Formats: sequence, structure tokens, C-alpha cells
Amino acid sequence: MGTEPMILLENVSKKYIQTLAVDNLNLRIDKGEFFGFLGPNGAGKTTTCLLYTSPSPRDRTRSRMP
Repeated sequence: MGTEPMILLENVSKKYIQTLAVDNLNLRIDKGEFFGFLGPNGAGKTTTCLLYTSPSPRDRTRSRMP
């Protein structure tokens, strides 16, 4: 859209012991967009939200919000 994103995740990964919960996720949500996570149990939806909203350690990431 050419605007500054409200949420930006680049190359986000998270592994719990031997379970890869999120693998190299790239996500951009621009101002005014509506977004929802859909997927089966264990797909990494909650982990992705936690990686963005909490200071928990990430394995690899770049995230940004205004």
C-alpha cells in the first residue's frame, strides 16, 4: 500500500525444545486493515501473537509497531 505498516514482523521464528512453532514468518498489516489468524490447533497462531505482544525471547525476528 505504500504506507508505514502498523504491524511488521520479518523472519520471525520460535522453537520450543524440538518443536518449531513458527518458522520464518513475514507479516505486514497496514493501517486500516483487518486481519485474523485461521488455522488448525498447533499451527502457531497463539505463539505468533505472543511473539509480537510480549517481550519473550524470539529465535530470529524483526518486529515493529508505532
